[in-house]
Amino acid sequence: MIEFRYRADIDGLRAVAVLMVLLFHADLGFTGGFVGVDIFFVISGFLITGLILKQQEADQFKLSTFWMRRIKRILPASFLMVFTTLIAGYFLLLPIDFIELGESLVAQQLLVSNVFFWRNTGYFDGAAEIKPLLHTWSLAIEEQFYLFYPFLLVLLRKWKRKSLGLLLLMGTLFSYLICQIGMAVNPNATFFLLPTRAWELSLGGLIWFAPLPRVHRRSLIECLSFLGIGGIFASSLGFDSNTPFPGNAALLPTLATVVLIYANGACETLIGRLLSLKTVVFVGLISYSLYLWHWPILAYARYWFGSELPPELAIGALLLAAVISVLSYHYVETPIRRVDFGKRQRFVVPSILAVTPVLILLASVIRFQNGIPWRVPESARLYDLSRKSEVFSHEVFVEHMQSNAVPVFGDPAGKTTCLIWGDSHAMSFVAGLDAACRDCGIKGLQLTRAMTPPLLGMEVKTKMNVTVTVPQYNQEVLQYIDRHPVDLVILAGHWKLYSDDPKFRESLQRTIDALDQRGQPFAILRDVASKDFDVPRMLAQQAWRTKSDRTVGFVYDEYKTANQKFEEAISERSSLEFVILDPSPFFVDQNGFWPGEIDQVSMYRDDNHLSQEGSLRLTPMFTEYFKSQLKKKPDSLHASDEGS
Repeated sequence: MIEFRYRADIDGLRAVAVLMVLLFHADLGFTGGFVGVDIFFVISGFLITGLILKQQEADQFKLSTFWMRRIKRILPASFLMVFTTLIAGYFLLLPIDFIELGESLVAQQLLVSNVFFWRNTGYFDGAAEIKPLLHTWSLAIEEQFYLFYPFLLVLLRKWKRKSLGLLLLMGTLFSYLICQIGMAVNPNATFFLLPTRAWELSLGGLIWFAPLPRVHRRSLIECLSFLGIGGIFASSLGFDSNTPFPGNAALLPTLATVVLIYANGACETLIGRLLSLKTVVFVGLISYSLYLWHWPILAYARYWFGSELPPELAIGALLLAAVISVLSYHYVETPIRRVDFGKRQRFVVPSILAVTPVLILLASVIRFQNGIPWRVPESARLYDLSRKSEVFSHEVFVEHMQSNAVPVFGDPAGKTTCLIWGDSHAMSFVAGLDAACRDCGIKGLQLTRAMTPPLLGMEVKTKMNVTVTVPQYNQEVLQYIDRHPVDLVILAGHWKLYSDDPKFRESLQRTIDALDQRGQPFAILRDVASKDFDVPRMLAQQAWRTKSDRTVGFVYDEYKTANQKFEEAISERSSLEFVILDPSPFFVDQNGFWPGEIDQVSMYRDDNHLSQEGSLRLTPMFTEYFKSQLKKKPDSLHASDEGS
């Protein structure tokens, strides 16, 4: 078995891991630098298992002592970062974002921030880049592991080492199996939760149960060491945000880390010596603080300067994080860690833990005071509220259609029925559609689900390259229409998002053919303009701080270029039942500009979805469409009330 001792190469490996993470987060290289977190997981599992086993052999292990050491090591620097982030948020965040910061702070203090961010965001979403405490999800996983894992080793203390290793291997394989299943069922939960990540930490623990490398086979050990560091760099350079993760992809960086740690366990290899250089080791020593501080600084920078930070600003943010990390290491982490457990123990740990209720109290004040809105002018608050405009944001699933429990809008008693079919953009149109349906006495049905365009046979990839079950869903929509005939169908979607897919045109044609074969009157709704900036947040920030006269919005010619492939696809088709609805005349001014706000009201709720006010601006378009269809076929436009 490998001897438990201080190893400088482990600190050096920490340095490699944290630098990968920092450069990835700052968009300065290492497109797969997020694997640095997985390297940390393996290292943590290795060190914690070795420490516990060594102390158990000497009959010195106590759970209370173990947790007190973890508290002194982790919490003081974390408290400082969180408190500073909270203070900065008071001056920098709009009320809605300040509320979320407070909520995430509570989750972080209760060691469940990974659960919070699983429920509230996706790791690679654009909005994730401005969440100051998002990075604490990985720390929560380690903290949860520290809570239950020592219990397991205490309960199994009497087991023989071989049996204990076999059990740990079985647990590792079981967690990995859950991870594989999770990637197919719920990839977002798989990314954030402990059960699907525990195998990465326990892999590190398994190193202690492997036979000691034979020193006389030096060439093989050197080869293993090169393979280990090669696998780490291959994953950090070869992966990107489209790589399904964790899943099978996580095997490369984690197993490479295991191999590298194992190879340097018996003797120091060339890679081990490089990792043990003083400068590299020092970066490893401050890696915890670097990880803590870099993300809030980057998040606030992106919050005010845009998601695509200029390289010089990103580098400046990382340098600031480095300076703060050095100070934190020398003046917070090290002094508190060196406090003797003797007589001062009864005071040190309770004093540290007492900070938690104080932070939770502050976060509660923020939440119940609605983000302390009086910090910002009223105009900024109104723009900020547009980001919560989601009256008709209904996620409809297959089971809802099968049980005839789809959302109804418009005039519930209307004899004419209109169905809107599409993704989250279709949802954003419903407010205006609802008003038009009420005006015309039409009953509306909503079959909408995020990332699910009305394109038959097409599969959609998320940013983590996970397939959404679009084909099955859309087939069920057609079956619903067959079971419950409707008079009008409106197809809506974020067309430019899907039009680069090679199957886009074919899928659109299949959808049109399917409706034509049913003799179904339908319309295709052109999408609204969008770009990579949060319209209401930018408007609110301008009203709050910058006082800029720059108009927030989109150039109409750029909108047409972005949607050219969609336009080419629909121009190839002719259909007697086919109507094109165009929202642009209701927004674009005489100068060819599509404003994000009209009369000091935001037309958007984020970077690409209309707000309720923006949607209501399209009510005349929908009303005109309904009247033309009712006038064209007054006798045939009446849906059966049966089951609808």
